[in-house]
Amino acid sequence: MPYFTRAHMTGLVPDEWLVDGTDDASTGDPSALAEVMDSAENAINAELGGRYALPLNLTDPALAAVVREIGVCLAVEALFIRRNTAIPEKSLLIIRIKRATDRLHALAAGTDPLSVNVTPAHPPGMIIGEDSRVYSGSIAA
Repeated sequence: MPYFTRAHMTGLVPDEWLVDGTDDASTGDPSALAEVMDSAENAINAELGGRYALPLNLTDPALAAVVREIGVCLAVEALFIRRNTAIPEKSLLIIRIKRATDRLHALAAGTDPLSVNVTPAHPPGMIIGEDSRVYSGSIAA
């Protein structure tokens, strides 16, 4: 199940970008847009794969909403980059993209839980150490 659809990006990028996809010939080849969407999904999986079992189960509506928002933001940013168009620095869109990428990094680091219904498959490791119990006052010990 994909994390998001083309319809979720409507209104965030110019409509012709969604019609054309990202192909330079403007033939309307849907595979070009699908590549951008797959790339966003792969970026999410790469970040979260070290902590959570993949693919994510999106039957939980709250989890689906979080992952969808991150995926849409990554895809929209990729479309702007692909079209070599700057996103205005103080725009609500750039703030939304930054918030989504920050959340993705926090989820991967474990500082923000993905969902109360999702248990990390790979909990963070811990180093356990203690002082040596061997003591000798001589070199030959």
